[in-house]
Amino acid sequence: MLLLPVPTLVLVLLAVLIIDAALVRYMLVAPSTGIQLTARDDAVVVRSAPPQYQPQLAPGTRVSALGVDGQRLALEAGDLIEEPDLHADYPAYNRFLQRQQSLFEILVMPQFWFETATGERVVVTPGERRLAWLPLGFCLQLLVASVAVTTGVALWLFRRGDRAALHYMLSGLFLAVVIFPAAVYSSRELALPADVFRVLSVIDHLGLYLVMAAVIALLWTYPEPVAKAPIPTVMYVLMGLSWVLDSAQWFPSLDVSTRVIPLLMLLLGIIILVLHWRRSRGDTLYRQAIKWFLMLIVAGCGLFIMIVFFPPLIGYPPLVSQSFAFLAFLSIYLGLAIGVTRYRLFELDRWWFEVWYWLALGGLLFVLEVALVSWLSLSRINALALALVVIAWMYFPLRQRLFSRLLGHRSRTIEDFLPLIVREISGIARPEDTRCAYQQCLSSIYSPLSIREHQDNVPHPVILQNGLSLVCPQPTGQGAIELHCADQGRQLFSGADVNMVAALVDLFTQAHESRSERNRLIQQERERIKQDMHDTLGGRLLSIMRLQGEPRSAQLATSAWRELRDILTALEGAPVMLSQALDQWHRDTRRQMEGEGVELRWQVDDALREQALQLNGFQRLNLGQILREGLSNALRHSSPRLIEVYYGWRNDQLCFELCNDGVSLAPQQWTTGRGLHHIRQRAAKLGASVDWSMRDASRVGLSIAMPLRGDAG
Repeated sequence: MLLLPVPTLVLVLLAVLIIDAALVRYMLVAPSTGIQLTARDDAVVVRSAPPQYQPQLAPGTRVSALGVDGQRLALEAGDLIEEPDLHADYPAYNRFLQRQQSLFEILVMPQFWFETATGERVVVTPGERRLAWLPLGFCLQLLVASVAVTTGVALWLFRRGDRAALHYMLSGLFLAVVIFPAAVYSSRELALPADVFRVLSVIDHLGLYLVMAAVIALLWTYPEPVAKAPIPTVMYVLMGLSWVLDSAQWFPSLDVSTRVIPLLMLLLGIIILVLHWRRSRGDTLYRQAIKWFLMLIVAGCGLFIMIVFFPPLIGYPPLVSQSFAFLAFLSIYLGLAIGVTRYRLFELDRWWFEVWYWLALGGLLFVLEVALVSWLSLSRINALALALVVIAWMYFPLRQRLFSRLLGHRSRTIEDFLPLIVREISGIARPEDTRCAYQQCLSSIYSPLSIREHQDNVPHPVILQNGLSLVCPQPTGQGAIELHCADQGRQLFSGADVNMVAALVDLFTQAHESRSERNRLIQQERERIKQDMHDTLGGRLLSIMRLQGEPRSAQLATSAWRELRDILTALEGAPVMLSQALDQWHRDTRRQMEGEGVELRWQVDDALREQALQLNGFQRLNLGQILREGLSNALRHSSPRLIEVYYGWRNDQLCFELCNDGVSLAPQQWTTGRGLHHIRQRAAKLGASVDWSMRDASRVGLSIAMPLRGDAG
């Protein structure tokens, strides 16, 4: 049979309303005097009474008995107990039911009397109970039961086939089986027929045992089974047998059947929760389900057990009335709405919450229309129009605040992050920087717990693991990025995030293509300039270098040719290994020292060669120029006999030192010329520090320290 979710849910709501109405009707037709009694210091006193019975039955008056002609029955404080399970043993329970029968036989008489502590008898005439006389606890219990049933059925309708969803629905149905009977006998004015009370109590106990089984089964199976053991089946069978034993009164006492067993089930639930917590290490979605759902179940059931069942076990009354204690179960069912919307529990999406929103909207419209017709005597059409206006002006703004603040949704639109996106795109200097800027942008927008790169290409953003991860295509078309756990694990990815990332990819793709085309045109222009320089200036320098009669001119031409070669290499922009550049500088330096009568000591630290560093054309050009300018200054402004060149690696920096002797003036006394100025200028371009210092009386050293990364190219 095909059950459409929304129509079926409407039918369930109607069925629940019919049950609620039937229970209300039963309470209203029961004989009633309007006199509210309460227990105080083991005595029965009047809490409130209609005006016709005052001042004899004024609030606080002690009532000792009630009866009719020829029959008197003394009242006991235990007659007003709202839950017969609070008795410690079965004999006391049975005696309570017998007294209920005796009291009810008097209450159904046309007239009977209350006897006060002073011996005065006040004759009362029972009638039908008024709606205003129904206790607040009765209405709250119907509310909790209705919410439990409809929420459980709604979840199962959208997740049929899911065992955990089935147990969740059963827990709601069985909780209603507990509450509906309890709402009747806990809200009685004084007494019910013994057979009715007994049936309601047995049904209540059936719901109690089965709801414990359903909760344990749910804890065991969601978000995934703790183990393969058939614990849910075992629990349903075990609790069914317990109900049979309790109905036959074969347990040692009511303490065992209605208090010890729930406490043991609470302990078992906590153990299962601990097992889930240990299994959830490293699985954020798993742990979110535990925090937002399983803990709500344990907390809600545990709170009820600890304030209602535990105190009588040690000789104290419940901490609060059972009628109000049932509100603890609302955390289980109303908490699901937040969990579904925020963390997609049971793999439901926001539409599940929307279904409830529209149902609530229809209910609110009906209630407002009835209220306006009743209170303001408006026509049906006018009342409907006014109700629609009230909803439009009040409910919708409240709904938006509920979605944005209570449910914690973070609205992400590309307009909100345009300044960030523009800043990242404008900071792209090279096409290869696009990936880094794109990743930084995603990290700033979503604050994921982790980011992982994939080699496989994906054409569109894809949500994985029920919203736990989002795979984003690279704007370069090669590979993808996986974001894991948005907002540091506080949010899951949604369809809106897919659209957001798709737009972001388009922007970065356009920026990448634009930057690539710009660089292609720049490289094309560089190639043209390089070719022109090589064909004109390079050719003439080679001709001068071959002159045999003018060695000085040939030497200058050779130096100029080396500088031209470095400039042309820089224009190419291709990276080279630092070790290759060092070898080339060593060869050029030895040639430059030939004929100068100067000893050259060249040293490269082994730690530097182990780094496998690269230099781009700009770095190679400026480092080479600094070396040549330093050598030229040493030869031009001193009379060196030894020049030492050292390259090393310290603190992630390339260290260069050039020392020479034959110096007569300290660096502080030097007059800055073009050579020193050029060295400082080139060092500044490289982001390097530069320093000259005396090493001894006649030796001066130039020190350069430049930050360099392994991906410097």
